[in-house]
Amino acid sequence: MGFEEIREKILAEAAGEASRLMAEAQAKADNIKKDFEARARTEEKNILARAGKEAERNSLEILIPARLARKSAILQEKHRILDDIFKDTPGKVREKKETEVIALLYG
Repeated sequence: MGFEEIREKILAEAAGEASRLMAEAQAKADNIKKDFEARARTEEKNILARAGKEAERNSLEILIPARLARKSAILQEKHRILDDIFKDTPGKVREKKETEVIALLYG
């Protein structure tokens, strides 16, 4: 076997080994990419879930006080109307009638 044949054999073996190593590296890279994509999807779902919960909390922080303020305004107006209706009614009668009306309104 001559020098050129030995050289060609070594080059062929090296090319085969390089090809095998490249395929192995590509397989590892593909696995890393799949793992990363799966983790990214999971993290995205978690972030969206947290953002949804935070948005709901923020919404409630705005809505609850607004609803309470609205109810308070309605109650104040009802009391003003009752006061206006009973303003000329004597004390004990007024108290009795107000109690009856309040029981009807608020059950």
